[in-house]
Amino acid sequence: MGGQGQSARKNISAVVVIGLLIVIAVAYYLRNQNYSVDDSFITYRYAFHLSQGDGLAFNVGEKYYGTTAAGYAIVLAAFKKLASTLHLSLSTQNISVAISTLALLITSLFAFCISARRSTPSLSALLTLGLALSLFTAYSFNEVAGHETYAFLALAFVGVVLASYEKMLAAGIIVAIATTFRPDAVLFAPIICCAYFLFNNLDLRRALSNKQLIQFACGFFLIAIPWLLFLYSYYGRISPGTMDAKKAQILIGGFPTYNISGILGYVSESINWIARAAILVGVGLFGTDLFSNKKSTPTPFIEKQHSFIGLCWLAFLIISISFYISINVTFWRWYGIPAVFSLIIISFCGFCAVAGKKNENLKVNPKTALFIVLCATALLAANIAHIKLWLTSENINPHTKAYYEIAQYLKKAEPEGTVIEMAEPGSFGMQLGPKFTIVDELGLISPGVATALLKGDKTYTNRTYNPKYIVCSWGSPYSACSIPEIILNYDFVGDFDADFWTKFLGHGAKLYRKNTSNLPPLKQYVSDPVLGDKYGIVRQNTDRQTLFVHPGDTPTSFNLETSSLIASPDKTLPVVVAISRGVPDSAVTTGGATAGVTIYLDGKIFKERSVIRVGTSLTVDLPYSQGRPYRFSVDNNGISNSNWVNVSASY
Repeated sequence: MGGQGQSARKNISAVVVIGLLIVIAVAYYLRNQNYSVDDSFITYRYAFHLSQGDGLAFNVGEKYYGTTAAGYAIVLAAFKKLASTLHLSLSTQNISVAISTLALLITSLFAFCISARRSTPSLSALLTLGLALSLFTAYSFNEVAGHETYAFLALAFVGVVLASYEKMLAAGIIVAIATTFRPDAVLFAPIICCAYFLFNNLDLRRALSNKQLIQFACGFFLIAIPWLLFLYSYYGRISPGTMDAKKAQILIGGFPTYNISGILGYVSESINWIARAAILVGVGLFGTDLFSNKKSTPTPFIEKQHSFIGLCWLAFLIISISFYISINVTFWRWYGIPAVFSLIIISFCGFCAVAGKKNENLKVNPKTALFIVLCATALLAANIAHIKLWLTSENINPHTKAYYEIAQYLKKAEPEGTVIEMAEPGSFGMQLGPKFTIVDELGLISPGVATALLKGDKTYTNRTYNPKYIVCSWGSPYSACSIPEIILNYDFVGDFDADFWTKFLGHGAKLYRKNTSNLPPLKQYVSDPVLGDKYGIVRQNTDRQTLFVHPGDTPTSFNLETSSLIASPDKTLPVVVAISRGVPDSAVTTGGATAGVTIYLDGKIFKERSVIRVGTSLTVDLPYSQGRPYRFSVDNNGISNSNWVNVSASY
């Protein structure tokens, strides 16, 4: 009867835990179903094109290994095709978030298997639900929902757990699949083998003939070898080009570097203080158990399951961080998630160690049970407000809609598609569709760009791909928008999506179209500039027929050679001088944003000084002057505050 009672309690506990995990998972999906980061859309576009029969590529017809998640993209494409066949209105993004949800659910279920084998039903339920709440509600596991990171971590965890049960053939297959989702997972192949070697006290000869290790190798290479052959035959390479792009970003500057302080900062930001305390306690318990568990009598491998799993993740944590630091790449948020996941799993294994059964009657030390209950209670109490907010809020990323207006404009202006250069190709590319080719200035998805950036070649992208349009939404010197010899060949189309971009740029994202009129820039006809003290500027504006002029404490002046711009002696050159539209409102309200303008010819005043402000302008027709330049003098009108002046000529 006692055995039946224990079995009944275990079954009831399992039903309750699994039910609660499913409820939490559904809440996670509903919260994140329409959320993704821009980087994820790169993989989504690969998957979408594959599902439509256009190949595993970001740009149709361009086979480039520009995603670390090619295997994940294939899975997404398969589910997208299935959804279309079943007439389900699920986007690629929805499907990917569902996979993230499933990944965290599977991780929690396999963790339950570990704790249930070692502890009482009540303690195993407590440990599992604590782990699940940490995963599903933590910032780290919501901030890139739909990203391949969660799926690869779940597969790696399942592979390690299967290896702990000595299901090595299946473990090898799962780890190899995880590697197609993210190359980092390849580390688990040697880690699992070395850990198994260590925990079973094998010597080299016995290891080489060990049935379990041979099965793992067979399972792993059964997937890995065909995968590598596919990558080489399809892309011409077996490693993604994204790593070159991450290295190039270091050269470009303005991006955080992957280093220890960055990882520690991310972990600290992503987990609140009570969760950090719980993880530290769990990691401490794991370390204590690992180094104190020296039994003279042999212990079955399954009894060391929690130690084996924890050690595998500890090794992955150390090796992966060391590898990324050694190759000097940029740090992105999803690079920190594996570190948080590893620490949570190691901590979970530490709590499993102290919650282990002490005898066949499932008796656990009462002090241990009380300690775990107190830890779980403190963790829950400190996170009630966070969990409530998590349950009642929807995760939304406005950044993925930041190019919507530009995309809509381009689809109307270029119904047959065209080539566009920009720096954030993910969601923009998905919105545009397969007819458009996106050229990535940062080199993630465009062949040759990252290599050129590493050589310091700033014009390679524009020179090679000859885009018809350029989108400007970042201010790096490596942006085409910051390179005069490029941008002067493009005409300004307009500002878009100002509601999103103004807080970052002070204006909307700018769109430029390649100039087809062959109009030379007005700056070409400027000579002998004298810049005012401190702030004086004379430069070409984004509009080819406009100069941007700024006086300093003293006037800024320059000659304008008009003869080449006037078709015949009986014609004139219309010129408009006005305050720039982009001048800050604060300057206007404080009396700034003004200037005085005087025009000379042959050293004599041609146009008396005129004061211009926002809403007023100076309009003048310059007669043919037989090769003699007109000289413009622009002063600050006594107020040095955002004296932004545009001088525009119609020619």
